[in-house]
Amino acid sequence: MARFYIWFFPALLAGLFVAIRPDETKWLSYYAVTRSTQPPPFSGVIPKCPNCNLVLISLDTLRADRLAMMPNLNAIAARSLSFPLAYTNAYYTTPSHMTVFTSLYPGTHQIESSFQRRTNWTAEGQPKLSGLATHVLAANQLTLAEVLERHGYGTHWNGPINMKYLNPKVGFGRGFSEFSPSPFPRGVALGQYNKRDFDVSSLAPLKNSRREFIFLHSYVAHLPRFALHNTEKFENSAVPYSRNLMTKFQNRVNSYPGLLTDQVFDSEPPKALSEKIIGACLRFEDMRECFTKYVGVDNFWHAVGQLQGFLVKAALIEFGMGDEVEESTKYRQIYDQAAQELDRHVGQMWSALEKAGSLDNTVVVFFSDHGEQLLEHGDVGHVDFFEDTARIPLIIYHPKLDHGVTVPQLTSLVDLMPMVLEILAVDPPPQMQGQVVWRQPREWVYGSCLGSDYITDGKWKLMRDYLGHESLYHSSSDPLETRDAVNYLNPWSRAAYSRLAAVRSKFVLEQSL
Repeated sequence: MARFYIWFFPALLAGLFVAIRPDETKWLSYYAVTRSTQPPPFSGVIPKCPNCNLVLISLDTLRADRLAMMPNLNAIAARSLSFPLAYTNAYYTTPSHMTVFTSLYPGTHQIESSFQRRTNWTAEGQPKLSGLATHVLAANQLTLAEVLERHGYGTHWNGPINMKYLNPKVGFGRGFSEFSPSPFPRGVALGQYNKRDFDVSSLAPLKNSRREFIFLHSYVAHLPRFALHNTEKFENSAVPYSRNLMTKFQNRVNSYPGLLTDQVFDSEPPKALSEKIIGACLRFEDMRECFTKYVGVDNFWHAVGQLQGFLVKAALIEFGMGDEVEESTKYRQIYDQAAQELDRHVGQMWSALEKAGSLDNTVVVFFSDHGEQLLEHGDVGHVDFFEDTARIPLIIYHPKLDHGVTVPQLTSLVDLMPMVLEILAVDPPPQMQGQVVWRQPREWVYGSCLGSDYITDGKWKLMRDYLGHESLYHSSSDPLETRDAVNYLNPWSRAAYSRLAAVRSKFVLEQSL
């Protein structure tokens, strides 16, 4: 009988726990069978290439998991340095690219956006709004182009120079001696621009006798990507940012006034308000004006995601590409089409490099500034740090390597500049916050953007949105990030939260210069 009681009460407690906390029980089951350690870090020697050119290629908005359907990029990765655990430090184009160009975290360089609301964190870890502001990169924070220019490189920019996202005036233009005309006719409001990416003529400087640095930027995978669809309706459309779709959004605003601030409705009726929204939001560049005026601070970024999602869904239905049930599948198919089109551009460029013999003395870097949500968590676009947005492709082709090398340790975009300068044998500036991960393995990746931030050790990820709400995910047992463990009572999640939160505080303080 004594043995019976020894087992009865623990079993009873376990049964009660399962009944009261079924979600946590399920999570613990997953955790028990999927706990894993990261592979041993790469510790070999990467040769230097002091006389090499550098071609830096931004594949804007490309998710890491889409490499599987990109044969040209995969073939390049097979003979390059590849980083399967590469992450972004910001989910937005502007701060992410500035981190690439400076090896500084977004909180340090402060180039979050040339037109968005900034949010800083107080010492107590609370969000602190500081209004709309345009920041300029500090003079003592050198860019990659400036460093290479001082070492005798010619520097060439081939990308959007007439868009707010990479505005040369805030620091992106520093160090570049030549700017190629933007291939994007009128910014992201038109769907036709993504047919002219990777103009092979932009590689012409590689024929010069001196060392050259070329920056290329592709928007093929970025919204709007509907021009790739093989229908006449899409061929010359401005989808999804058409006036017709914005009119539908106007009707939705009238139907769901809860999206808007009470203060606005106190002063203006819904009809007049929705007409103003059409004028303010007709172009993507003006979304800041739209949402800062007409949407409350508490749901600012949720509203951005809602607008993008609505436009995508309405476009799919309007152009006969699916109904409400099929919209997510169709939307992913369109994104996959864009990734495959991007891969075709990469293949054409690579063939041109091979034909010209430039690959013998050129380091070529492929990276994405952030990924993209494809309705996995209810939204589209990139307004959070879920894995779909945070994980990015990162490939460094090295002409002195005769085989591919996988670097499995954690990496982020802040590490890109020090790794490239290490390969080129160029002395780095003292400012850099990144590290050469094959010499100094990284324990943590931290990112922040417009008031949100996250930290991951490759096993656990802690996210905090711009209102201070937190979520915690165990990457091994929950790769889709569907089970938020921040409130779980088990010792594993508690320990992970405490550890990540402590390191996050350290990162935030180090960035407050």
